[in-house]
Amino acid sequence: MAKLPPQPKRNEAWIAWFEQQKEDFLWCLEQPDIRKQHAGHVLVLHNRQIIGIGRDSLEALEDARRKCEAEQGSLPPHREMVFVPIPEVIEFDPTFFSSARQAQAQPK
Repeated sequence: MAKLPPQPKRNEAWIAWFEQQKEDFLWCLEQPDIRKQHAGHVLVLHNRQIIGIGRDSLEALEDARRKCEAEQGSLPPHREMVFVPIPEVIEFDPTFFSSARQAQAQPK
């Protein structure tokens, strides 16, 4: 029997970070009111809160910086923010993400 090569260690911290980023991204796109109100813009999210809005990522980041500073706070670290471009789509299939999540939850 052939010996398998050693498997790389799972980086649990990275996986947790990635899952949080993915969940925030999907949450944002699943919200019909957010898609409608911010179509054609880029949003900056932090823990499912919109902290910046702009026509592009740089403008959205600058908006987030201004808002955070105005609230006597500081901008969250970049690794904790999610940038979400909201497409200019009139109709959006609400089952798109739910079916993707179901497929992802299926054991392989």
